[in-house]
Amino acid sequence: MVSSYGMSDAIGPVYLKERPGSEMPTSIDVEVVKPLKDAYARMKFVLKKVFEIYMTLNTMARLCYM
Repeated sequence: MVSSYGMSDAIGPVYLKERPGSEMPTSIDVEVVKPLKDAYARMKFVLKKVFEIYMTLNTMARLCYM
């Protein structure tokens, strides 16, 4: 997406039909990694919250059957 459609603010709206110069692949790699790191951090947060809810419900369920 970054190299074909310019889906990056840093690189801009470009279409790279041929292999770019030596600096461009590094820029593309950096721009590709950013959304992946953001998605990873969000997913980690969501899973942590889901686990906390699960543990709360599990504790509540155990208390009900005592």
